[in-house]
Amino acid sequence: MGDITRAIIIVPHQDDEMFIFHRLRALIGQGVEVHVAWVTDGAAHDQELRRDIAIRLFFPILVRSDNDTIRHVREQESTRLMQHLGIAPERLTFLAHPSGRIQKCFHALVDDLQQICADLKPQQIYTVAFDHSHFEHDACNAAVTLAAPRQATLYEFPVLSLTHGLGRYRWLAPYPGATTRRTPFSRREEQLRLRLFRQVFRSQWSVALLEQLSSLLPSHYRSLGEPYRIMPAYDYSRPAPGLLPRYVPKSLTFEDFRQMVQPLLAGRGATPWDGP
Repeated sequence: MGDITRAIIIVPHQDDEMFIFHRLRALIGQGVEVHVAWVTDGAAHDQELRRDIAIRLFFPILVRSDNDTIRHVREQESTRLMQHLGIAPERLTFLAHPSGRIQKCFHALVDDLQQICADLKPQQIYTVAFDHSHFEHDACNAAVTLAAPRQATLYEFPVLSLTHGLGRYRWLAPYPGATTRRTPFSRREEQLRLRLFRQVFRSQWSVALLEQLSSLLPSHYRSLGEPYRIMPAYDYSRPAPGLLPRYVPKSLTFEDFRQMVQPLLAGRGATPWDGP
C-alpha cells in the first residue's frame, strides 16, 4: 500500500457500497483508515419514481413510505453494514441531498465534498463509474472529480444497473488508456457479501436478489475479481465514448446533466481532472 493511510468511498445511494465491498475490506485489512460518504438520502422526492411500475414492484419502500422514513431506514441499513466491517460511526457521513433532485443542489454537493476532502486529506477516493445508467451516479462521479484534491488518486467502479440489465453486470466501459484493476476474493468472501446484502439491505431486496442470481452465472467478476480503475479524464460535456445515456428518472437527459455540471467546469477553467 505504500504511504496510503486514508481513503474515502463516496457513493450516491445507500447500498452502492456493496459493489466495492471486496476492495473496501482489502483496504481495511491493510490498515487503511476508511471513511464512507453517501451523497443522497436515497428517498423518492421525484414523483415520477413513485409512479414507475418497476419501482412499485421492486422498491415498495420508495412508494409506501414518506421520505423521512425512507432516509432513516436506508441510513440504518448502511450503518449496520459498516458495523459488520468495523468502521466506526464517526467515519460515516450522510450528506442527505434529496434523491431525484440532485441537479438542483449539485453546487452544494461539490462544496460538501470539497469540505470533506479538506478535513480528511485522503490519498485515495473511490466512487461509482460515469456510465450513464443512473443520473445520480453520473452526478456523483462528476462531483467527486470537481471536489477532489489534486494529490488524491481517484478510482471508479461499476454498479449493477437495473436500467441496463445483467448485460452490464460488473462492466467498466472501455476507455482509451484506462486499465481495469481487480480485487480478488474467495468463494467464502463473496458468500459473505451476498449474505450481508440480503440481511442488511432489506429495503433493497430486489437488488440483493439480482446479485444472488448473477452469482450463478459465469462472469469475469468471479473469475478475475471485483473491478475498479483509475478515473479517466472525462469530458463531462459529452457522453462517454460508445455509451448511450439512459437515466433514472427517465425524464432526465444528458443535456440536463451537461447544464448541471457546465457552470462548475467552466469555473475550473481546464480539463475536469488531470489524473494522478
